[in-house]
Amino acid sequence: MMADRRSLASPLHSDGQGQKASWADGPRLVHGPSNPADDGQLASGRSKPAGDGRSAPGRKNPACDGQLAAGRKNSADDGRLAAGRNNSADDWGLRSGQSNPLDDSGLPSGPSIPADDGQLASGRSDPADDGRLASGGHVAGADGADGGETVGHRREGTTRSETGAGRVPHRVKLCLKARPTPAQLTDRLRAVDGVWPDGLELYLAAADLATPRMVEVIAQRVLNATVPKGFVWLIEGPVDSLDGGDFDITRESAADLLVLERLAQLANKIEAKAVNIHVISPSPDLGRLTLSWRETLLERAQPFLDRFVGLMHDAGTVPTVENMPPVLRMRRADYSFTPIGMASEDLRWLVNRVPGLKILADTSHAGLYLNARRADPDASQQWSSALANYVNQLPTEAPDLVGFMESLLPHVENAQISNAAGVLGEGLAYAEGDFDLDPAIRWLGQRAQHIVTEPIEANNEDARTMRDAIRRMRLALA
Repeated sequence: MMADRRSLASPLHSDGQGQKASWADGPRLVHGPSNPADDGQLASGRSKPAGDGRSAPGRKNPACDGQLAAGRKNSADDGRLAAGRNNSADDWGLRSGQSNPLDDSGLPSGPSIPADDGQLASGRSDPADDGRLASGGHVAGADGADGGETVGHRREGTTRSETGAGRVPHRVKLCLKARPTPAQLTDRLRAVDGVWPDGLELYLAAADLATPRMVEVIAQRVLNATVPKGFVWLIEGPVDSLDGGDFDITRESAADLLVLERLAQLANKIEAKAVNIHVISPSPDLGRLTLSWRETLLERAQPFLDRFVGLMHDAGTVPTVENMPPVLRMRRADYSFTPIGMASEDLRWLVNRVPGLKILADTSHAGLYLNARRADPDASQQWSSALANYVNQLPTEAPDLVGFMESLLPHVENAQISNAAGVLGEGLAYAEGDFDLDPAIRWLGQRAQHIVTEPIEANNEDARTMRDAIRRMRLALA
C-alpha cells in the first residue's frame, strides 16, 4: 500500500532482530581532483520544477537561487568552484592531491586517449549544449556477420523505457563497473575466464560531465570500443555536482539539473540501458536526522525526480534510483548523512509518486543500513548516537538482504553488488563481510535486469575484485 504523509512522520521502531553489529571503520577513500570550470548554463526554455526553492535550515544552496529561468546562468557564480573547494574524491581512478585541469578540447590531463578516441565521428559536429537531446538514434556500429564481436551495438526495435519489472523473465546480465578512462575501459572490456561480462556500468564524476565536449569524448570512446554483440552499457551519475557542491535531489539546484541533462545526452549517444542516481540529500548536520526533515525532503525530491524520469525516457533509457548507506563517505572519506534514501519505504514512496521511476538495489548500502539498525552506538564516534536514534525511528525493515530487496518489489530494475561490514565497511569484496551474498544473487537473478559488481579495488586499473565477484555470481546462478 502506498505510504501516506502521516506514515512518513510516524516513529516506527526496529524489531531488534539479528546480531549486534560493529561500528568499526571500513575502507577509507581519498580526496580527488578539482572540478573543472563550467558555465552553469541551462537550456533555454527549461522550466523550474515545482517547489519553493528553499534550502534546509543552516545549509547553503551553492550557486543556485532556486530559479531556472530560460537562458540564465547559474546564479551566484559563473560555474567556477568556490575558493578552497575540491571536487569530491573518486575511488574509480583519480588519485589523492591530483588536479584534473581541462585543456581547450575538454580532455583531462593524464592517460592519453588511443588514436582517434577523442575525435568526433566523421561528418559529425561537436554538439552545442542547448540542453536538447539528439532526435532519434544512430547506429553505433555494424553487427558482425558471424554474430561475434562488433563495434558498439544497434538499437533494438522496442524502446528501453518499456523495460522494467513485470517483463517476461530472462537471464540476468552480469556487469563490471569502470570510470570511462582509457585504462579502465581496456581493463574491463575483456573476457573473464574465457567469457565476456554482459555489460559495463560507467561511473561518471562531475569532471566527466563538465563540458559538452567531455560528454562527446566519452561517448566516442564507448562507441569505438570493440565488444560482443548484445553487450550493454549502464550509467551511474555522480555524488558531486557541477557547481562544486554535492549532488542533492532536494536542493533545486541548476547545477544538479544540468547533471541530469548531460547524463541523458550521454545515455542517448551510447544507447545506455539505464541511468542511475542516488536518493541523497547529504550534509554533516546531524540535526537534520529527524522524521519531519525526512518527510520534507521526500516531498521536495518529487519534482526533481519527475524531471529525471522525463529526460531519461526522452533519451530512451530506464531511470533508476539507489538506496543509501547510513554514513555517506562521498568518495572523499567524509562523514555526511542523509535523512532520506536508507529506508526501503523511502524508495517505495518515491516510485509510487513518480511514474516510470525504477529502483537499483545496492547490497552494501542495504547491509550497512541493516547493521546500523541493530548496532549499539560507538562512543568514539560523535555522530553515532544521533544516527542510531534516527535509524531506529524509521519504519520496520526485514532483517536480511533478501527481505530488504523483496520490500522494493515490483520496482527492482538493477542491482549493485558488494559486501559490507559494520556501519562503515562499504564496498567490500564478495566473500569478505557480514553477509552471504549468494542468496541475494539468486533472488536478483530471477528479478533484476542487470547486476553490477561494485567492490572497491586496490588498483582501479586492474579490477581483480570485480572479476572475482563475477566468477562467484556465475557459480551462485549456475
